[in-house]
Amino acid sequence: MDKLENMKRFVTVVQTGSFTRAADVLGLPKSSVSEAVKSLEQLIKTRLLQRSTRQIHLTHDGEIYLEKCLSILEQVDMLDTHFLHPSQLSGTLHIDMPSRFAANIILPNLHDWYDSYPNINIKLSCHDQRTDLIKDGIDCVIRAGQLEDSSLIARPLLMLSTINCVSTNYADEYGVPMSLDDLHHHVLIDYAQNLQTQTPVFEYVKEEVVHHLPMTSKLQVNSTDAYLFSCLSGLGLAQIPDLSARSYIESGELIEVLPDLKAPAIPISIIYPSRRQIPKRLSLFMDWLQAQTKKVRPD
Repeated sequence: MDKLENMKRFVTVVQTGSFTRAADVLGLPKSSVSEAVKSLEQLIKTRLLQRSTRQIHLTHDGEIYLEKCLSILEQVDMLDTHFLHPSQLSGTLHIDMPSRFAANIILPNLHDWYDSYPNINIKLSCHDQRTDLIKDGIDCVIRAGQLEDSSLIARPLLMLSTINCVSTNYADEYGVPMSLDDLHHHVLIDYAQNLQTQTPVFEYVKEEVVHHLPMTSKLQVNSTDAYLFSCLSGLGLAQIPDLSARSYIESGELIEVLPDLKAPAIPISIIYPSRRQIPKRLSLFMDWLQAQTKKVRPD
């Protein structure tokens, strides 16, 4: 069997987490997928996967081999597409981003992408959590904050300002904070990516210095959707990105409070694996994404 084909099957097993799911994705018998991995292991004389009845794990050698396989398959793909006009490119891009970013920027404009690149499909997953791009087979993610993993590259997209918000029903019941001292009589909706134990704080910039004021919180969430809709439901004060909050403020569902005490702007970036060359499909998508953000942030 072709070695490249075996590599593709091995990568699919890792990305799906099982031989059965890999076989379903590839449209092959499970035995064919299993034989492909065994053939690679016999060829390089090392075990790539630790198998159990419930799950599989990469061995140390398997992790190294996976990285090399991805690089080789990527090079082959780039060679296959090198001489094609962008409109002739085909395939699928797996992109991951927060659901509010998808709703506000990507989905309303995705038809433009398909007009330009009709044969490049998008597999879109939406959450805020950290993910392993290599093992999960993700081409790039959109994330807020600073990049911590040196094996990845961050391409800046935009700086996202936030708005301090309460809902109208919250304001009717508890009033509106007019000063920092007033915040001691209000509750904060706490956003934490990993739902870790932390002191809920109201974050604000004053005289170019970032300050953190501890506040009472009865609710902690790890989703941008849950954060927004908790505020809309009157469960407390939230510091919401302006792209998400603006329409609700205009409709009267949310009220901006303490406009002179805003949190620092949040850097939003495209994050992708650190490789010497970027597949043409991915490069085109990142350029397109940059153009979409300029529509909402012309500066």
